[in-house]
Amino acid sequence: MASQLLAAGADIHFRNPTGATPLMAAASNGRGDAVRTLLAAGARVGDEDDYGVTALNAAANFNRMDAVRALLAAGAEPNAPDMNGGSPLHCAGFNGHAEVIAALLAAGAALNARDRSDSTPLLLAVEGCKMAQSGRQSPYPAPGGHLGAVRALLAAGADANAPDEDGDTPLKAARGINDGAIAELLRSYGARE
Repeated sequence: MASQLLAAGADIHFRNPTGATPLMAAASNGRGDAVRTLLAAGARVGDEDDYGVTALNAAANFNRMDAVRALLAAGAEPNAPDMNGGSPLHCAGFNGHAEVIAALLAAGAALNARDRSDSTPLLLAVEGCKMAQSGRQSPYPAPGGHLGAVRALLAAGADANAPDEDGDTPLKAARGINDGAIAELLRSYGARE
């Protein structure tokens, strides 16, 4: 459909009221074919919406692996922060997307990057698990979920003791999780409260 719209003269750089582009919409919806078509037609891979979100942030947030791969292959910046300082790795961690985490790390994402609250992707992966258990989480689950995301980040060398601006560590954040597997995994990597 993207090629038909482009052939009919659609504006590849159109912005909706929040500044999102067709590339961001295609990435959010997991349309890797449309992402590749739009990129080939000249869509700018690094464009941001009014919130600083890029197409890669959106694809990482919604676990859209085909779009993540296409955007990274086109040179998307794996460390591009949104307005809150969150990188695509923060988005993938918070939503429990281990496969996206692996792709971002392979592309050079900063493993221990800090957002504006001084949170790392690992801390957000643990906090995202608590949100998921409360029913306030992304409706785009990934195989292995948050445990898989925490495991992927720790295995890559994430700092298991990095606190946020309030002094909360991943292990402290894990206290409220019903399943002790994440806390046990954190402890096995030397995490302390």
